[in-house]
Amino acid sequence: MVEVEFSDRYSATGIPYPDPETMCHGQCEGMGVVPVESGDVTEPWASLWNAAHQKDCNFRGILRSLWRHKEWWYWRSVLRDVWGARCWELCANGWHFVTCPTCHGTRLHDG
Repeated sequence: MVEVEFSDRYSATGIPYPDPETMCHGQCEGMGVVPVESGDVTEPWASLWNAAHQKDCNFRGILRSLWRHKEWWYWRSVLRDVWGARCWELCANGWHFVTCPTCHGTRLHDG
């Protein structure tokens, strides 16, 4: 018999389950961030995606990302592979996690 283990966004990221009474009722659902794809043209998502893209998908953003991964093998693979990659590859195929405009990343309901 095969055992299947399920996980959700909270357990996968290691954050505690939000309290339904106090969690953000916006699109983040108590996470504080929302995944947005590059093709989303609705506001505020398009503006938030563009801001995240300008912050993360440039030379400084790539170096900031590299600093988080201090293992030597990661640096080596980046030098070999990533510098020649197109921008959409650096940006996880066009997706960015943006701060929730409802709770401003606090994960809490303001009312």
